[in-house]
Amino acid sequence: MLLDSVGGMFAEQGKTVREGDVLLAISFSPYANEVLKLAGNAQEMRIPVIVITDSILSPLGLFSDVCLEVKETEVFGFRGVVLGALMCLALSLVVELGRQIEQQKKEVK
Repeated sequence: MLLDSVGGMFAEQGKTVREGDVLLAISFSPYANEVLKLAGNAQEMRIPVIVITDSILSPLGLFSDVCLEVKETEVFGFRGVVLGALMCLALSLVVELGRQIEQQKKEVK
């Protein structure tokens, strides 16, 4: 489920995280307070947290089980260059999860 903070409902959306879930938290400097708080809450609930951020020194790293760093490049004040790398990384994670689920189904049969 995508937690997108539409209508300022991020905290309420975050309450849907349950045991058995994994939180994929993505934030770059300046780090969104809502994402930091949700990652902290997830860690307290013992929910695994995968973080994608711009630095291993990111405050999100404190809450992560796995921290993936995507270097951000600024070109003439624009920071959108990182989006391609971010999308590739996120899609790779989803594809690998799907592959592992299919493998588990085959092993059960």
